[in-house]
Amino acid sequence: MESPIVKKSEKRLGELLRMEGLVNDEQVAAALMRQQIENELFGEAMVNLGFVTEYDVARIVSKQFSLPFIDAQTYILTRDVIESVPPVILSKYQIVPLDKIDTAMTFATCGPITDEMVNELRAITGCDVYLFVSTVSAVRQAIANFYDSLNSTSETNEEDGKLQQTTEEHTGQE
Repeated sequence: MESPIVKKSEKRLGELLRMEGLVNDEQVAAALMRQQIENELFGEAMVNLGFVTEYDVARIVSKQFSLPFIDAQTYILTRDVIESVPPVILSKYQIVPLDKIDTAMTFATCGPITDEMVNELRAITGCDVYLFVSTVSAVRQAIANFYDSLNSTSETNEEDGKLQQTTEEHTGQE
């Protein structure tokens, strides 16, 4: 099977950040060490050490894979789309499903982009997979916003049910 992922550059993220003049060799070495100690992604380690911004990392990854960038937290997620992928997969690949049109599904990712990820998403959804690059915080915030909206909707429904029950008790209706 042909690889669904095509890298525009075979260089690693650290090399690309260096080529852009954003970091030096010592910073790359420090991030590699932190990556192992903290079990973080390399880009996360670079950001957490204050060497680059999340946007810098996303911009370089976007160029590396010739994928468009999107701010995932500004995208309004729908229940049917996000629930089409199990939460364990969202976490495993650090992705958020954005939209589904017929047999095409779009995702924002901030994690490593691999053939395994695309193939698993294709198998789970039965759709062609289209990727956008986003920042770690935007992907996490998009997912949090979605689940927060679900929680507030269920709380509102619970309150509406209590209000209806209280009204029925006071009016003697059932």
